[in-house]
Amino acid sequence: MAVFDGIPEGPSADAVVYDYGRSTGRTVQQTGVLLFVLVYVVIVVAGGGWTAPFTQWWPVTLVPVLIAVYGSLGVLGVLRPHYGLAFDQHGVWFRNGRTFFHVPWDVIGRIDGRSSESDGAAGVWLELRGQDPVGQCPGLAETKPRTRNGRTQVKLPVSGNLSSVARDLDRFAPQVNRGRYWGNYRRGRK
Repeated sequence: MAVFDGIPEGPSADAVVYDYGRSTGRTVQQTGVLLFVLVYVVIVVAGGGWTAPFTQWWPVTLVPVLIAVYGSLGVLGVLRPHYGLAFDQHGVWFRNGRTFFHVPWDVIGRIDGRSSESDGAAGVWLELRGQDPVGQCPGLAETKPRTRNGRTQVKLPVSGNLSSVARDLDRFAPQVNRGRYWGNYRRGRK
C-alpha cells in the first residue's frame, strides 16, 4: 500500500489498493530503455560499429533516451502526481499526496465510473448523501465537490481499470448503487 504509507488510520490490510502514477512512469521508463537497446543493436548489427550509435546516429539514439528520462520523471512524481484509490469494508479511501480522505459506504449514495475524455467527466464520481457529507469526511473539501440538483458529487481522477474497480465495488459494497458508465463490466457478470 505504498501510496497510503505514513497514514496512521488508512485502509485496512485486506483493502484493494489502486496505485496510480508511479506504475505508468515505470512502464514508460522500461519501454525507453528497451527501445534504446533495440536501436543500439540494430545500428551495430547494420555495420555501424560499437560507437556509431553515439557518433553518427546520435539523434536516433537520443529518442529512446528521452523516453526513458520522461518515464523516470514520472516514477519520481515530477510529471504526474502519485495518487491512489482503495476500497475496504470501511469505505473508499483516496490520496494524491496533498489530499487524503476516507468516505464511509453509508455516506455514498451512488458511484459512477466514466472513461470518456470527450465530455470532461472521465473519472470515478462519488455521489454523497446525508446532511453535510463533505463536513463528515475531513479532506474531502479539498477535492472541490460540486452540487447538482441538491446532490453533492466528488470526482476522483481515476479513469483506468474501471472494470476492476467495478468488481471490487461489488465485493466490498454490493449495496451501493452504481451508474451506467462502467464500460463492459456489468454487475453479476465476471
